[in-house]
Amino acid sequence: DYFGHDITSTKRANYNDCCEDCDKTPGCVVYVWTPWEDGTCFLKYKADKTRSYWGAKAAQLPHNGPTCDDQEQDVDYYGNDLVELPGAVEDCCALCLTRDECQGYSWFNGVCSLKSTLETASKKYGVVSAARSSN
Repeated sequence: DYFGHDITSTKRANYNDCCEDCDKTPGCVVYVWTPWEDGTCFLKYKADKTRSYWGAKAAQLPHNGPTCDDQEQDVDYYGNDLVELPGAVEDCCALCLTRDECQGYSWFNGVCSLKSTLETASKKYGVVSAARSSN
């Protein structure tokens, strides 16, 4: 099992059905199937720390979707917040990619602010921002 980083879960009796669910879920890059409740797919935005879980099966999708541009240090895009989520700066892009409407993010002090648009950039010490790109 890959611990944490869940986007959502789906009920599937068959492990092979999880791949399609993950492929159709924005930002999903890895899935874990467990026998919990007669079969559950946990769709995740990041494959990180692993742990043993009896009966679990996991797989990663090949990456061919959008990414984020290079990070801008000490740059803030004020306003247009979709949601603020706790997270490390290295998780903000993956969190943004879980939402079709996210166009980028600004991170500060352990919080990823996902943005509907990136308009006016301003200098703000400690803020890290990046735009979503489509490759």
